[in-house]
Amino acid sequence: IAFDGMSGRELERELEENGIVPEMADAQCVTLITSPCDDPEWYYRLKNALSDLEARTEGNIRYTVKLALSCGETVMSVREAVFAKKEYLPLVDAVGRTAADPVGVYPPGVAVLFPGEIITESAVKLLIDEEDAGAALFGMHGGSVAVVDE
Repeated sequence: IAFDGMSGRELERELEENGIVPEMADAQCVTLITSPCDDPEWYYRLKNALSDLEARTEGNIRYTVKLALSCGETVMSVREAVFAKKEYLPLVDAVGRTAADPVGVYPPGVAVLFPGEIITESAVKLLIDEEDAGAALFGMHGGSVAVVDE
């Protein structure tokens, strides 16, 4: 579920205030998982929360995908990168270097930086934007990213 003009994380907070706990949220949308065992009241709360939110914000419920990645050039195999001597740099200082470990965004748990690829400015911007919006980054080491020590 997505709303025009509202991030998935903002929508998640709105739903949680109404007793609806999404399975996950990312920058664009929330994912809800239900089962036949769920109390029918849950569905009424969800419908009412979405109707109220749509009326309050004049937003449109819809789903869109706006996330586009710019993969870096592969300059060595994953194996070579993973087993290479590593150096740890702040993410913003890693542009142009070769990733030694995968780094990505959770949710959904997809790697943005891949071992053996050059780290691009657009990939770093995406990671920073996602983290600023409330996502967790995986593959980071104390706020730094592993790069191949050249």
